[in-house]
Amino acid sequence: MLLHSFAASSDPAIGPTVRERFGGIYRVIQELTDATIEEMRHFLGTGMLLTVMTAMGVTGPGSVHVQWAEDLLEDLRVNGD
Repeated sequence: MLLHSFAASSDPAIGPTVRERFGGIYRVIQELTDATIEEMRHFLGTGMLLTVMTAMGVTGPGSVHVQWAEDLLEDLRVNGD
């Protein structure tokens, strides 16, 4: 649903709500963490990357192995998981 809402954001009936909600997520994270803009960009960008990679089935349960995905995920692993 998340990816569909982003893709449909050019529709005037959908876009304003998606942008408002994403802005709300941004504000909550910033308020709770007092993160810098750079930290926010990194955190949200990593989340977007993981969302897209999960949708493609290259990470997460039952994922297929592709080297480029392994390369991108390498420094995100926690405790060798």
